[in-house]
Amino acid sequence: MDKLSPRSERQVTAAFGQAVEEALTLAKPVDAEKGGLLRLYFFKVPHKTHADLAEVYFSPWTGGPANQDKEDKYTVFTCEKAIRLSNEYGTNGHISSGQSANAAKFLADGASIVECSMPSAGPSLLIPSVSGWAPHVDAAIGLRTMQLMEGWYPRRGSLAAVIAATKNEFAAQLLRFGYP
Repeated sequence: MDKLSPRSERQVTAAFGQAVEEALTLAKPVDAEKGGLLRLYFFKVPHKTHADLAEVYFSPWTGGPANQDKEDKYTVFTCEKAIRLSNEYGTNGHISSGQSANAAKFLADGASIVECSMPSAGPSLLIPSVSGWAPHVDAAIGLRTMQLMEGWYPRRGSLAAVIAATKNEFAAQLLRFGYP
């Protein structure tokens, strides 16, 4: 898959908008006025490195304007998180960029590997990568966006595994999962 259909693009845009809205009602006030971006990558077989990524969606700025002056920075971060995660998945089995996060090196959480069964592509690995808010909020918004994708059938176990691997209680609350 190299591109989403126009219908799927509209669906991702709506799901991302809803996920942002829901997350910001739960987030700390410091994040409530912020906005951010989503990039969605299709992780092609053999799922080894960033060379197997295909960007299939890039959102418009969504949410508040408080940090929109840093949009270029967040655009780069959405790429970095997905590339780092795809490489870590191939070598260490990581399913979240939070597993290799390092604040001192500006390596944050916000990208996750989600197993889906898409009508047009069959069983697939997708990487939603979000940036603009606190890293745990970024990650939660990406997961919630995938959960809202009607007809893509994200595996509940896949979403729960990311939450457990990163101990992201905010994501568990947003996705309405019991926290392990």
